[in-house]
Amino acid sequence: MLNLRFNRLKAKVDQQAFDLLASVEQHKEQSTDVMLFYNFFTEQDSYHLKELLFFLYIRSLAEQLLSVVLNKLPSN
Repeated sequence: MLNLRFNRLKAKVDQQAFDLLASVEQHKEQSTDVMLFYNFFTEQDSYHLKELLFFLYIRSLAEQLLSVVLNKLPSN
């Protein structure tokens, strides 16, 4: 019973991950934010965990110092 529940949950998670990747693939050329996420998500162009952590750290510092929320700024 527990194994069956786990398999159903795993199938849902796998489908959601596939849907996310397909959506990112579709929209990466239209948004620099999506392209950056794609590069981190797929580890393209030397974007690895260390670079992601540094990016998030610097972004957090900038938000604190500037008293803004960066995800609400215009992307262009």
